[in-house]
Amino acid sequence: MPFRIEIQPSAVDDLRALPAFDARIVRDAINTRLSEEPTKPSRNRKRLEGRFPGYRDETVWEVRTGNLRIFYDVDVATAVVRIHAIRRKPGETTTGEIFP
Repeated sequence: MPFRIEIQPSAVDDLRALPAFDARIVRDAINTRLSEEPTKPSRNRKRLEGRFPGYRDETVWEVRTGNLRIFYDVDVATAVVRIHAIRRKPGETTTGEIFP
């Protein structure tokens, strides 16, 4: 069953701030990696440790595409993926330094 993707206003702003090439890469990643099995860990997808108040069940996932990261939560019951942020993760930075 495909998941419906909802991009939150904060992530829309992040997406608009990206160069067109990077924005296309992010859109492709959203469509291919998050519409099916968004909670299945993989080499480029992981559940973040810790709690994030304000997110569904306070569980946040990260999908990696190059040096870009897409942060989202999932409502499995309604099959909805909510994208909250899109960030660039340069070299030696940690996820905690770029999100939330």
